Amino acid sequence: MKTKKPIIRVVLWVSFFCGAMGFLAPERSNAKVDHTLYVELLEKYVENGTVDYQGFKNEAAKLDRYLKVLEVTDTKKLSRDEQFAYYINAYNAWTIKLVLTGYPGIKSIKDLGSIFKTPWEKRFARIDGDILTLDHIEHDILRPGFKDPRFILL
Repeated sequence: MKTKKPIIRVVLWVSFFCGAMGFLAPERSNAKVDHTLYVELLEKYVENGTVDYQGFKNEAAKLDRYLKVLEVTDTKKLSRDEQFAYYINAYNAWTIKLVLTGYPGIKSIKDLGSIFKTPWEKRFARIDGDILTLDHIEHDILRPGFKDPRFILL
């Protein structure tokens, strides 16, 4: 039986699964990102929006291999739909990696921040030869670049 830590949750967008599972229709581009490793981890360690961080920690090497795939991907060569899936998966996978840096000694991702910087402002995600923050991925790439209605906060 898996042990779930309901206190620590990652807000998973509906599009998180759309991107990871490949439900987005491809455009005319041959460049693809192999999300297989990530899909396998999601299927094993995410249930009803609850993340089994211990499971991810046990397979940290697999998560790291997936993050390396993202790191070496040239996003400019991806179609728009591939970019959308890429950035959603990157945001969520790097969020899980960030949580794992403090797990199991934290009760919330917020525990990884400081008085001066939230965890979402940490330069942590390696993308296109740069190290980005989760805030940058969400607010400077996903929201303005893709204008998906699932990003509208109520």
